[in-house]
This record gives sequence, C-alpha cells and structure tokens, in this order.
Amino acid sequence: MSALRTHALATLVGFVVLCSAGCDVGESVEVGARVVGPSPLDAPAAFVSRGVSVLSTSINAQQVTASRCPAIPPLVAPVSLLLNAGASDLFVTGIDMHFVDRFSVREPLRSFGHRELVDQFGSTLVPAFGRRTFAFSFPFGCVTAPTGTLAIVIVVSDSSRRETTTRLDVLIR
Repeated sequence: MSALRTHALATLVGFVVLCSAGCDVGESVEVGARVVGPSPLDAPAAFVSRGVSVLSTSINAQQVTASRCPAIPPLVAPVSLLLNAGASDLFVTGIDMHFVDRFSVREPLRSFGHRELVDQFGSTLVPAFGRRTFAFSFPFGCVTAPTGTLAIVIVVSDSSRRETTTRLDVLIR
C-alpha cells in the first residue's frame, strides 16, 4: 500500500509542477502585489494536427494490364493516407511521393500541389476533430524493380496557416 501512496504522491507533485510552469507572473495595480494566473490567450498555440498515417504500412503492387512505358507504367501502388485533425481545421497543401526499389534505383518524384489535390478530391479540408482519408495510386515500374519503399511527404496547414510536414515510408511488395 505504501508503494501506491508513494506513486500517487509523486504523480500529484509532478502535476503541480507542470501546472505551475504554465503560469505567468504579472504586476497588479497595487504596488508590490503580484498576481499569478494562466498565460494570456494571445500566446501561440500548439499545432493542431493529431496525426497523419497510412492505412497500411505494406502494400502489394498491382499490375496495369495496358501498360506502355513511360506513359503508363506497369505497376501501381494503392496508398490511402489518413489525416486526423485536432482543435482546428486542417488543409492538405502538398504531397510528394518517391519510390526507391530494393536496389536503390529511384523513380521520378511525383508531386501533388494544392490545386491538383483540390481537382482530385474536391477539397483538402479535414474538419476540426475530424478525420479524412485521401486515396492515391502511385504509378511506377518503368525503371525500377517491383519491390521497395515509397516515401510520402505530406504538408498540412491549420486554420492559422501554420504548416507541418510529415514523412511516411510504405513498403511495396
């Protein structure tokens, strides 16, 4: 029982220390008196994204029957990106995809700018506290082996126009 009390006391002390670290000390109207309270509301908030992930970290490449390199590569990798918003709306502003096969041979970079994303999905909005999936088919295989890694770089911004970049690696088999 004493171990439980010690743990509870340590948790309480840690909580008090963390709570007091977020307070500002400012002068009050009375000379010599100090007021302790929460930080002002105009302090910069933390970025509001709760996360970017892929629905599967390993994908089977699919063959394209009417392939004709370089216009139509022989393989595609279906990739679904899952975005979770926090307290603010999120907007996908850009996505880059780059495939490297198991022999380190690289496919050309494929970039999706904001305009292309809007054309493909209608909107890049992920509403506050919501989630949204963006599905892509990455074409490859004209100059590379069929297995390797697809690196995906996602740039999102929140409603205050703060940006964050996330990189995900997906195995292609």
